[in-house]
Amino acid sequence: LQDWMQSLVDDGKVVGCMAQITQGGETIFLEAIGDRNLESDEDLTVDQIVRIYSMSKPITSAAVMQLVEQSRLGIDDPVSMYIPEFAKVKVIVDGKIKSPRREITIRDLLTHTSGIAYGFSAPDELKPYFENAFSNVHSLENAAKKIATLPLAAEPGSLFVYGLNIDVLGRVIEVVSEQEFEA
Repeated sequence: LQDWMQSLVDDGKVVGCMAQITQGGETIFLEAIGDRNLESDEDLTVDQIVRIYSMSKPITSAAVMQLVEQSRLGIDDPVSMYIPEFAKVKVIVDGKIKSPRREITIRDLLTHTSGIAYGFSAPDELKPYFENAFSNVHSLENAAKKIATLPLAAEPGSLFVYGLNIDVLGRVIEVVSEQEFEA
């Protein structure tokens, strides 16, 4: 792993990278390679705080799987069991908005096959729905309700669409755990 990390830095694929492996509650590997950022030659160290993007995705997905392990959530449960507004989602097919063939499931959200897009990943015909869609949204509850009103870019389960799936899972976690997502 250390050699691979070093090769990523040497090949210019990353400025720096850090990895930790924990087994049985014990850290068995912890290493930082390369620089902290492009602007300086400051070495990346294992105790530094760095900005990383999309880390809510694996953290949220792991929390969902913990709820599955605890039998508090089913991976094939319809999302509408937890967020009722998702019973009314629509999908755009051949330029027409209609009801999907089936409901979105937790599995669909985990695998980004729900049909839910981001504004930047939505087909052109859906982009207007995303303009200012979240301008007055200040909670996961309201965000999930808003997401349920946006037409899907594809039938649930039919196509990988990078989108707001993990945001919806965050709200599912809140509902199931009866705690705010941050907790």
